Amino acid sequence: MAPPLIVDGRLRLGAAALILIALPFAIYSYTLSYGLLGYDDSIYYTQNPPLKEGRAEGLISLWSGVILSDYTPVTQLTLWIDLALFGQQAWWGARLHGIVWFVIGVLAVYALMRRISERHAFAVALLLAVHPVCVQSVVWLAERKQLVSFALAFWSMERYVAARTAEQTRAKISAGMAAFTLAVAALFAKPHAVAIPVMLSTYELFIARDAWLRRAAWLAPFVVLTAAFTLWNLSIRTDLARPFLGGSRLNAVLIDGGILLRYLQQTVFPAGLTLYYFVNESAPVSTLLLAWAGVLAIVAASVALSPQPRVALFGWALAVAALSPALNLVPQLAPMTDHYLHWALPGVLLVVVLLAERLVTYIPSQRIPVLPAIATALAATALAVLSLLRLPEFANKEALFSAAIVKEPESAFNWAHYVTTIYGRANADRRVLGDVAVKALTCGDADRLLPQERTAVAIEAVVRLRQRGPSHAAEETLERQTRLLEKHSPQAAMLLRGHVEMRSGRMPHAIAALSPPFNSGMQQIARALRERCRDGSAFPDQFPPMVSLSALSDAQSGDDFSAAMLLDLLGLLGEAYLRNKEPERAFDVLAVLVNMRPDYGPGRELLAETYEALGNTAAAKRLAAAK
Repeated sequence: MAPPLIVDGRLRLGAAALILIALPFAIYSYTLSYGLLGYDDSIYYTQNPPLKEGRAEGLISLWSGVILSDYTPVTQLTLWIDLALFGQQAWWGARLHGIVWFVIGVLAVYALMRRISERHAFAVALLLAVHPVCVQSVVWLAERKQLVSFALAFWSMERYVAARTAEQTRAKISAGMAAFTLAVAALFAKPHAVAIPVMLSTYELFIARDAWLRRAAWLAPFVVLTAAFTLWNLSIRTDLARPFLGGSRLNAVLIDGGILLRYLQQTVFPAGLTLYYFVNESAPVSTLLLAWAGVLAIVAASVALSPQPRVALFGWALAVAALSPALNLVPQLAPMTDHYLHWALPGVLLVVVLLAERLVTYIPSQRIPVLPAIATALAATALAVLSLLRLPEFANKEALFSAAIVKEPESAFNWAHYVTTIYGRANADRRVLGDVAVKALTCGDADRLLPQERTAVAIEAVVRLRQRGPSHAAEETLERQTRLLEKHSPQAAMLLRGHVEMRSGRMPHAIAALSPPFNSGMQQIARALRERCRDGSAFPDQFPPMVSLSALSDAQSGDDFSAAMLLDLLGLLGEAYLRNKEPERAFDVLAVLVNMRPDYGPGRELLAETYEALGNTAAAKRLAAAK
């Protein structure tokens, strides 16, 4: 028999666990001083009303809150703990908490692999603990849901296997109930845990030995649980209207071959990892089929060469099962990303360790008896170094996307987010910003940009193209991006045209583009506010809101219209009137805006400027000074 990479007889269980606990803390302690990235993590922490900033009432409200279309109360509870213990200033506590969950997941994989193939368990868990693919999940605080759900799901599977292999009835029942409870918790930590029944079925298919009816009976409760959760979850989601990768489900399946091939590459050679990856949706069918042929060839060869073919098959099946909710059979926001691969890593790493074991059999062990241990240590060291080198990218948003556009320059998402990042610089060069925006819109996956990202990028790109001189490129870009936005958000298309025309100095055109939301109902409110507030004796925010912002946005455009976008539209329209030397009309728009949302800072500032333009300097100063 080939010598194992690590033998628990040489390395006691306690020492193995200690190493698996210590290594992640050693690697990720470097990030404890990082603040918020300023990306989705802000939404989960500082802009998450159900958590009540960590106050006691948040313990109740978090169970009814939905965030970014996900119902994740178990994860929300861990975030509430962060805020309750550490507040919104010191993020080292939240980061430390995330590392703890990552370690719990690593230990879950170790415990599971000990039940599947004990001689390979430590090597698999060790490589997982230091693998750079996991950096995104651990360091990006928005991915707490990933760490919690992953840990709970793999502990659920470990308890399931414990129940299936226990000899005493009491032990079977106890472990089985624990597995089911952990599965429920995993589902309410992140919906990706719907993969659990498929993951459990890999054990029944390739490891279990008893009758098929008995195997199906064990799986049944988990299948029913997940089916019920999925049906309910679909009823609350608002992010399902996404196009299929390549335009159809069949094309998405074909394109997934290339994604899987790249995932395998990133598992073995994890250099060049970044946040978003370019996926070519227009690749020839022959290329897509060739990618699938490559994946299948690798699987077949690895099973044939493995010293334990059944275990290798289990590893591959587990990887696909764990990854299945993120395959593009269901349209994804990002077609591929590291935290999807994180779920598949334990299975793929098991296959890699099996193949490494086969490889060392070709070297006489009598000459180098510790070669397996040395090989494992070297591999883990190399992966740990790559993880350490990647950590600084997550120090802030600019560092992240500065690295992203270098590593994956064909991804429009990376360029688009780089645009919004450098836009926030105090000394941002607008010409450079425009050139970057133009680059974003020329990427092969630019059509997949979300409306908000597309609006910001298209504004800068069109303005820059107009600055370069007379050409059809600017107007063609404006028309194309407007059409793309109108499919999902007509209001975003208005913002695009309005901003572009204002930045180009064409105020009448901007006003024409921005006027539709200021309807007859708002105009009536404007007349009432003009009578009361035009002389500055009172301000619009001193009266109860004459129309509900949420009701107004729903009445105008339903789900496609956000309250924030309505505020931006009205604010921009008021500014356009002001710049066009029409302060009376600017007053009407801005008075409605301030009445509707007194805390909307840009609206108050513009209204104060409008009072100044109307010759009422005293009112302008009082409004500017009022809180």
